[in-house]
Amino acid sequence: MIEKEISAMPPGMRKVYELRSKQYMSAKDISEHLGVAESTVNTQLKRAMKHLKLKLWPCYLCHFYSELLIRKKNIFISCPYLVFLSCLCLQWAGILNSN
Repeated sequence: MIEKEISAMPPGMRKVYELRSKQYMSAKDISEHLGVAESTVNTQLKRAMKHLKLKLWPCYLCHFYSELLIRKKNIFISCPYLVFLSCLCLQWAGILNSN
């Protein structure tokens, strides 16, 4: 799912993000490698992170609730609202069918 969202980024943003996250290059190194200003690299990195946060936050929320459900065995009985919210998040993230 993360790779899908990375591939949906504009080419320049994706390249900057991949150099930073996969090759662990600094903003200065990326700017020299691509021949752009360091401020451009920083802007692209911020936009890439914002893009991923906006697209993937339901997954992080689902992960949080599933961890909570796993750790607390009686959560289904004691908190039906939490179960409903978890299912809603899963459905929104496309993990749970709406049918």
